[in-house]
Amino acid sequence: MTDIEVASTQSVQKADFRTSELERMRDKLARFMPRAVDILTELAETAENERVRLAAAESILDRSGLGKSSSTQVTVSQAEHDIATREAEEIVAKLGRQKEIESGAPVVKPSIEALVVLEGDDDTLPTTTATPEGTIEVSGSED
Repeated sequence: MTDIEVASTQSVQKADFRTSELERMRDKLARFMPRAVDILTELAETAENERVRLAAAESILDRSGLGKSSSTQVTVSQAEHDIATREAEEIVAKLGRQKEIESGAPVVKPSIEALVVLEGDDDTLPTTTATPEGTIEVSGSED
């Protein structure tokens, strides 16, 4: 075996060991979770110190997904906004051209402001069609 092969083998063995150790620790923590919940519940209900009761109650709420909500504010420059808008418009145009090719009929493309993102694994976008009455119909696939 060359030095490179030995080093590579040792690296893989270390990674395997770390992975198995991590799995072992997770299993141990998973077995302790019911007791940890019991302790938190007991502290929330019976601790003499109000701060301890409050901390336990908040911990329970946080872990159940009902804790404080957080929000993130993102600020972008006008130039970044313009770039993102241009990229989105290019994607909409590309998908519209693809839809026209597939259907053989012209497709009225939605504006970025009116664009609705549909759930699903495919890249289906809603399409708008002008009716003879002068109204706009929006259609898209739903799962």
